[in-house]
Amino acid sequence: GRQRQGINSDLLATVVVVFAVTAIVVVFGVVPALITGMSLSLVIFIRDSSKNIVRRTITGTHLRSRTARPSAHQAALSRFADRIVLVQVQGAIFFGSVEQLTDHLERATTGCQMLVLDLKRVDNIDGSGVVALSQLNKALQRSHCTLLLAYVAENSPIRKSLENLGGAGLIADGRCFDDTDSAVMHAEQLLLREAGFKLDDETEYPLEAFDILKGFTPEERTQLEVLLHREEFEANTAIVREGDDSDFLYLLAAGRASVSRQIEGRVLRFSSFGPGVSFGDVGMLTGRPRGADVIA
Repeated sequence: GRQRQGINSDLLATVVVVFAVTAIVVVFGVVPALITGMSLSLVIFIRDSSKNIVRRTITGTHLRSRTARPSAHQAALSRFADRIVLVQVQGAIFFGSVEQLTDHLERATTGCQMLVLDLKRVDNIDGSGVVALSQLNKALQRSHCTLLLAYVAENSPIRKSLENLGGAGLIADGRCFDDTDSAVMHAEQLLLREAGFKLDDETEYPLEAFDILKGFTPEERTQLEVLLHREEFEANTAIVREGDDSDFLYLLAAGRASVSRQIEGRVLRFSSFGPGVSFGDVGMLTGRPRGADVIA
């Protein structure tokens, strides 16, 4: 029904423009008709581009990153997950849509600490759009809310538009991410750090705190420590590769790891591991080769 209504609306607008231009050609001549046609087309373009600029709004209560975390971290995120808001934007961010967008964002961010703006479906942003986002960023900072931009990769058209149109402040301080999951993961990290958790390389996760070992007695943990072998990996190097023998269980004590596979020439990331998480147990128990790459 909605699709049919949209088609009928577009058809009606086209018919109106054609009849108006034809009538003006007959009465006033070609030049006034040309000006009228261009003006009406511009009005229709602005109307179509500015409607439904916001595709979807999701709060952290229904939003989690694909990051495996210790149970204590998961419990903390459950308590204050509503402090993260994800807004998916679509179409063009330009002078005809910025007012609608900023009004929605001001309402959506009331009381939140992290706003993730998903720009995957944004095909264009002009100078007024960049100014509006910059002003929004400053307003959010005053209310102690952090703006994070998703799908603003290093060489993406949106990032280049931000750089060329005075939006350098929006891409500073690690606010831009390749995808939504990475941005949400970063938002969760910031919330956990505010809650007092030590994360990533700030400290090494103690062996007794791993969920997989919580049922062990101190004596059993001491026996296990004899079997442990410490390894350190540089960033972007492989911990395991798809097809490797599943001969180790890994306990991630510090840093972060990403699980991905090569599919039809593209690297698809499935999930991430944070400190305090174990992985590799399924392959070790079944004897099957590793099913994906795990990259530091």
